[in-house]
Amino acid sequence: MIQSVKAHAKRVLASAAPFVAVLTAVALTDLLLQREVRTQLEMFFEDPFLSGLFRFGRALKWGLLLSAPAFLLGRCARPFYLVLWPYLVLVETVEAVARISYGMVLDGDWLMIVYTSSLQEMREFFGQFSWVGVAATVLALSVAITAGLFLFRRVRYPAVSRLSVAVGIAFCVPFAICNLILTSPLTIGNEVMFTFLPVDTVHNYAMYTDIAKTARAPRLPENTLAEPERIKETLGVFAIGESSTRNHWHLYGYERPTTPMMCEIQKELVVFKDVQAIHPTTGKSLRSLLTEASRDNPHETRSTFPQQCAAAGYGCSLFSAHSRWGRWEGVESLLFTGCGTKYYLHEQPDSTPESLDNDLLPPVEKAIRSAPAGQVVFLHLMGSHAPPLFRYPLNRDIYPRYEGDVAPGIADPNSFVAYKSNLYDNTIAFTDLILGQTVEMLKSLDRPSFLVYLSDHGETPSSPHWRDASSPDLLAVPFIVWFSKEYRARYPETVAAVSALADKPRGLDQMLPIFRVLVHLDRADALAAH
Repeated sequence: MIQSVKAHAKRVLASAAPFVAVLTAVALTDLLLQREVRTQLEMFFEDPFLSGLFRFGRALKWGLLLSAPAFLLGRCARPFYLVLWPYLVLVETVEAVARISYGMVLDGDWLMIVYTSSLQEMREFFGQFSWVGVAATVLALSVAITAGLFLFRRVRYPAVSRLSVAVGIAFCVPFAICNLILTSPLTIGNEVMFTFLPVDTVHNYAMYTDIAKTARAPRLPENTLAEPERIKETLGVFAIGESSTRNHWHLYGYERPTTPMMCEIQKELVVFKDVQAIHPTTGKSLRSLLTEASRDNPHETRSTFPQQCAAAGYGCSLFSAHSRWGRWEGVESLLFTGCGTKYYLHEQPDSTPESLDNDLLPPVEKAIRSAPAGQVVFLHLMGSHAPPLFRYPLNRDIYPRYEGDVAPGIADPNSFVAYKSNLYDNTIAFTDLILGQTVEMLKSLDRPSFLVYLSDHGETPSSPHWRDASSPDLLAVPFIVWFSKEYRARYPETVAAVSALADKPRGLDQMLPIFRVLVHLDRADALAAH
């Protein structure tokens, strides 16, 4: 009897080995990819051995938990693993590519970017990966999934018995102790990505539906001022750039003269010294910029700023260098609900794939001159959006200026980083040209007008990755305001109130009060509270 029990126990434990080994290896891979967890562990444990032991313990906890269904259900658990395995391999492969190429963690926002981006933008995005890397990734993914499916089809599933059920329950105990009883393991970084990803995706989709609901039925602020005379004569242009870090603007101290036109009119500008984006993706940044949503209250999207302007009596229009999505609007398009006119540079009948930001200026000028009443114009540029080679014309290929010219802080002029920084600095110089031409156009109108320029987030041109999530460049964005002499003479209190905030650190989720004051929806003294 005892010998029979021992033999049965050996068979059950032997069948456990492949499940525990493979699933623990996947969880350990996930933890090794999470740079944030590694950093926190090194701070928590001075001894590298203890740090490694803790990481292995966390992986084993997940390996045991995911192995439990095989012992609780026997062969009936096979469909569970045939679905689970491709999911785990896919998530970890994409996570590895995201880390290597961008230095960024995979989260639900990446999936929302894919869901809400146009085909043109997706082609450009995936075009940054080399075909060799893509082919290697697809091959590795195919091999891993095929091997895993073969394993979970052929592996010996234990017959369901009291002993196997007891083993399955025991495999759940470490997870229950760590996650339900102990609190300290949860303070060391995030849990594994393959559990975080679906939860974060649902959270992001909820934010998307919030914006869609706001577009259909806005709840406008009740305290908006009724200033018909001011509204009738004011022209405001909000130029929103893409992926522009102020750390590559000469106006902000960068050594290369990338912003000559803005530096020439620097005395006419209010230059905000320290503005931070709150997220390195366009959708989340613009949501916090153009609605009441903030880092602390991400679902607070009662109305969009264009809706508020339109309700006050402004004629609102959008001129975008991006693509029109069509029937299924993305986050960016929904945020500009309230604009009576929407002009997209791409997917217009007369547009070409080579269209650049400066092609927006003629239709903008035509629209402004044909409707002299109060207007708010949103100019959504491609700016420095990757890949930077496509963001400026060949005759604006300024950098390098001479043989051996390198961006500040880079030693080798022949390195990939130097090449990428040169392309990026050319995009900043081209944006500066567009802003300078816009200012000249506004000056010629002889009316109270202003230009706001800011970027949704920064970029990391000095990183060997396409994007490095740990770089401060990614969140450091420029924010400048130009006022016409007519606006300064007519509304000196507004100019003074906005100028008083220029030296104070701010996030993009704190800009809506400034926008409202600029277009006279709030009094200038309201900014004192911010």
